[in-house]
Amino acid sequence: MSTSDTDNIYPESVVDEKGNTYELADKPLGKGGQGIVFRSSSTPDVVVKFCAPPGEGGEAKTLDEGRRRLRRRLEEVRTLPLTGLPVASPLAMLHGHVGYTMRLLEQMGPIGGLIATGSEESLPQFYLDSGGLRRRLEILSQLAWILARLHAVPLVYGDISHNNVFVPEAVDASGVWLIDCDNLDWLPRASTSVYTPYFGAPEVVQHGAHADTLTDVYSFAILAYWVLVLNHPFLGSAVEVNGWDVTTTEDLEEKALRGELPFVDDPSDASNRSDEGVPRAWVLTRQLRELFERTFVDGREDRTARPSMVDFVDAFRRAADMTIWCDECGMTHFVNADSCPWCPSEGSQTGVLSIEIRHWEPRLDEEDWSLLRASKPLWRKVVQAGRTDVITTHMVSAAPLEAANEPELEVSVSRGGVSLSNVSDREFRLVSGPDGSETPLRGEKTLPLPKGRREWFLHCGPADESHRIAFFRYFERGK
Repeated sequence: MSTSDTDNIYPESVVDEKGNTYELADKPLGKGGQGIVFRSSSTPDVVVKFCAPPGEGGEAKTLDEGRRRLRRRLEEVRTLPLTGLPVASPLAMLHGHVGYTMRLLEQMGPIGGLIATGSEESLPQFYLDSGGLRRRLEILSQLAWILARLHAVPLVYGDISHNNVFVPEAVDASGVWLIDCDNLDWLPRASTSVYTPYFGAPEVVQHGAHADTLTDVYSFAILAYWVLVLNHPFLGSAVEVNGWDVTTTEDLEEKALRGELPFVDDPSDASNRSDEGVPRAWVLTRQLRELFERTFVDGREDRTARPSMVDFVDAFRRAADMTIWCDECGMTHFVNADSCPWCPSEGSQTGVLSIEIRHWEPRLDEEDWSLLRASKPLWRKVVQAGRTDVITTHMVSAAPLEAANEPELEVSVSRGGVSLSNVSDREFRLVSGPDGSETPLRGEKTLPLPKGRREWFLHCGPADESHRIAFFRYFERGK
C-alpha cells in the first residue's frame, strides 16, 4: 500500500499475535488523536488500528514499550462493563506494530461522511443523498444514548470525532458503533488529553486537561452541530474574512479551535457570526438550539454550564419524532413547517397521526379527566400516512436509560385506518368506540382514523397503577 496521506509508513498486510494475517485496504477509514484505522480487505468485518508511532505523539519511546503500554490498556478495556453497548471490542494485538484489531459490522463507515467537504454543488442534494434530517437526528440520538450509558458507569470515551463514530453506509439505516476502545477509561482516573483536531474542548486544547464527561459533551456537540448544520460551530466570519489576527499575526482558525472566538450562532456576539451551512430553522428545534448555546456560549468558558449527554438524548429523540417526509423531494423536515423548506414545492396534502403522551392516575373524576386532556404532553410523536413507526420504552414509561430504546408498539397509518401492534410484554389497554369500551391490546388491532368526533386512546399500564396514556388524533396536513 502506498498512499500520500499515510506517508508510506503503513504495511500492505499485518499479522496479529494469534497468527491471523490481514490485508489492508488502500485508504484508511479514519485518523484520530491516537492513531489511524484501516479496514481489512481480506476480512471486511475486521478493522486494524495503528496507534501513534513511538516518539511521534505516543507516550512510548520504543516499539517494545509501546506494545507493553497498549497490552496493559487493552487488558483494562476488556474488564470494562461494555456488555450490550455497540463498542468495537479489541480482538488481538498486532505483531511487530503498536496496534490491535477490532470487530466491526460490514458496510459501515465514519460519520464524517455526513459532513459536507465543501466540494458539493448542492447542500440540499448532499443532505438528501446522505439520508436527510430524520436519519441524522436518529443517529445523533443513538450516539448520545451510547455516551450517556458510558457516563453513567462512569466511563469516559475521550476522543469523540467524525472518524471514531461509525454508521451504516445505507442511507435508510441509522445504527451507531464506536471504535477506538483504547480511549475508554474510568472517570476518576482518566488520564488522556488526546483529541482529534477540530473536536477538542477548550480546556483540552489550551491546557492539556484530562478527558471527562464534560469534555466528551463538548466534542459530541461539535460533531452533532457539524453533522446537522454542515458548518463547524466556531469557523465563522471572523475566520473566513480575516484569516489572521493582524495584531498578533495569529491564525484565527487555530484561535477558533481553541475556543477563543464566539460560537457562530452566539445570540449576543455577532463578531464570528456565520450563515454558512443549512438554515438553522430547517434542522434545529428550539430545544437543540438551547443546548448548543449552553455548550458553546456559556459552556465555552465555564465548563460546568454545559448540558449533560442525557439532555442531548432527550432533545434528539424529540426532534426526530416530529419529522415527516416530503412527497415531492423525499426529504424529511419538521412537521410544524408550513411546507417543505428543501424544495420549491408548496407541499402536498398528507395525513398525519399525532400521538400525545400524558401522565394518568387511577380514579380520575370527570373534572380531572378534562384537565388531563388539556395538559401539556410529556411527549409528542407523529406518524405519517403510508408509514410505519415504532414507539419505544422512553415514550410509554419513565424507563431507566439502558431500557429506553426497547420497542413497545408498532404503528402503521393508512387512509383506511391505524394498525397498532403490541410487540412487548407491557399491558396496554385500548379505549375506543362511542361507549368508551376498553379492551386489552394483544398482538395487532386495526382501528378507524381518530378524526372529527371519533377518538381513542391507549393506557400504558395496569388500571390500578399510575401510568402513561397515549392520545391519538389524525389530521390532514395542508388543509
